[in-house]
Amino acid sequence: MRKILSILVLAVMVLTVLDLSAAPASANTISIVLNGRPLVADVAPVIRNGRTLVPFRAIFEALGAEVSWDEATSTVAGYRGRQAIVLVIGNRTAWVDGPSVTLDVAPQIINGRTMVPVRFIAESMGAQVEWVAAANRVAITATLPTLPAVGGVITHGRIADPVILNPILANDTESNFILSRTNVGLVRRDQNGELINALADRWQWIPAEMTWRFWLRPGLKWHDGRPLTARDVKFTFDAIRHPQYTGRRQGDLLSVSDIVVVNDLVVDFRLRNIDATLLGRLSMGLIPQHVFEGTAIRDMAAHNFSRQPIGAGPYRFVRWVRGQFVELERNPDWHLDGPFIARVIVKTYPDSNVLHAAWENGDIDWGAAIPPDQIDTVMARFANQANFHEIPAIFGYDYVGLNFLNPILADLRVRQALMYGADREAIVRSVYNHRADLVHGHLVPSHWAHNPNLYPYRHNRFRAIELLRQAGFTTVGRDGIRTNAAGQRLSFRFLIRTGIPERHDTLAMLTSQWRLIGIELRPEVLEWSVLVERLNRSDFDMNIMGWSFSEEPDSFTVFHSSQGRDPATGLNRGMNNVQLNDAEVDRLIMLGRTTMDETERKAIYQQLEVRLNQVLPYVFLQARNGVVGIHRRIQGGVVGTRGLSFPETLFIAPGR
Repeated sequence: MRKILSILVLAVMVLTVLDLSAAPASANTISIVLNGRPLVADVAPVIRNGRTLVPFRAIFEALGAEVSWDEATSTVAGYRGRQAIVLVIGNRTAWVDGPSVTLDVAPQIINGRTMVPVRFIAESMGAQVEWVAAANRVAITATLPTLPAVGGVITHGRIADPVILNPILANDTESNFILSRTNVGLVRRDQNGELINALADRWQWIPAEMTWRFWLRPGLKWHDGRPLTARDVKFTFDAIRHPQYTGRRQGDLLSVSDIVVVNDLVVDFRLRNIDATLLGRLSMGLIPQHVFEGTAIRDMAAHNFSRQPIGAGPYRFVRWVRGQFVELERNPDWHLDGPFIARVIVKTYPDSNVLHAAWENGDIDWGAAIPPDQIDTVMARFANQANFHEIPAIFGYDYVGLNFLNPILADLRVRQALMYGADREAIVRSVYNHRADLVHGHLVPSHWAHNPNLYPYRHNRFRAIELLRQAGFTTVGRDGIRTNAAGQRLSFRFLIRTGIPERHDTLAMLTSQWRLIGIELRPEVLEWSVLVERLNRSDFDMNIMGWSFSEEPDSFTVFHSSQGRDPATGLNRGMNNVQLNDAEVDRLIMLGRTTMDETERKAIYQQLEVRLNQVLPYVFLQARNGVVGIHRRIQGGVVGTRGLSFPETLFIAPGR
């Protein structure tokens, strides 16, 4: 009897254990649905630390991503268009479109399968994720991409030829318009100004080693089919650091002590000090080592491929007919979105009025030269034929540069007189039809580091005359121009480029306004490439130009004293063609580079703005708000407050 009871008790205990072990398994069974359909996977989801993990290949492929697995580094990645999600097994650090993020739970290998957190993957790729507790279900809602057809031609218009098609030597807008499509960098900026993946699909700051590490996207190719590797990265930036380098970017890399190739896909930038600006500078396009090796660095500008570039961007160079057009074609090996348009034609026009007429006639698709006084009329006339986007002047402004090599302009009182004597409000009203904002410093009002409390130098002709008298220009000649006791006249050579009527109208107004205080301007109208060469030699008294910048407020190459004229060559090391040499400006520029804290940087750059507003290297003019008209046959892209982002995603509308 006792034996039977013992057997019964044992049986009950076994059944109880079996029941206890089965209940949680039933309760913890998780289902994953994507757009209402079960996620197909060869193993079931599991929960770790409160997070649901699924096989990496199943979730990436279900969301339309290309999957990559590197066994040597235990790295998994999913690529879809310009999105890049990278994870390392056992590591809570992951990378989304370049920058790193921290995971709640690391990817793991469970029962021979690589499992990744499903919510993280889905949300990183733009999906919505909902946990349905009653059904033990993860519900994912995603809009899967549908790609447009490839083909067609887009035609742009510009008002000058490029100067040089080598990304490490180009420093003008016309050249960089082409190079932004042919030669891309390690990183680039999205429509919000955030740094994202380009040739590098991820990067990491290693503070203990003062090193930025970059991982290249596997499988990259140059336009000639040769592999693009970390050696090309090192070659590009070592060329800039070389003593023979003739471009204007050496100041961007002062913090770099060495560039080390770790392997074909990994490169390290080792720094001698913190540099908050470096990461953004690495958006500059790369050049291929196999093309330029063997060429002396000083001779790069004369190399054939500085006019026929080989890059790794979405478009390949085809030909350049000077004075007429540049032609590009689709790069079938491009690794991000698109390109969806087969050919790009960039035509050259003599001025922006002719360019705009070509847009109205349908000769070009993308119109960014609508005269300010015609914007409302044009938008009404073409409302059914084009889409219009108002682009605020977030980062750019016009100015009159004042060359400190001229001893008269080196006198602060003369520069102050020029500011007071310029009726800038009238220029905004008359030339820009109120579609511009006055600027009083280097950063425009909408920039995150702008100082709103700068001295405004309101128009005051009598104050301007008094300052000129204090500077010794007390005599007014019969022609109305002031002279000093040494017989020096307030007469200045004034450089201006062809092709921009608004700047010529501004010059006409400044000529009249400044003549009222006894100053004469002697205009020299120059074609773009000739003007650039004159600026590089600082061969002028004044010039009217414009800057176009990114979110980065660093102005080292523009205003630091080291970026002025090199006595050995007679050329400027950077873009400080006015030869500003001010110790406090130099100190603040360097200070702004040496902290990563954005609040601290903002305070530093606001101090710098005050100093620039005091020393006046420029007569600061206005930041123009423009309107872009795009014929409706052109669709796609991202057009926002920063202008066009991702031009490779433009496409031709069906049936157009």
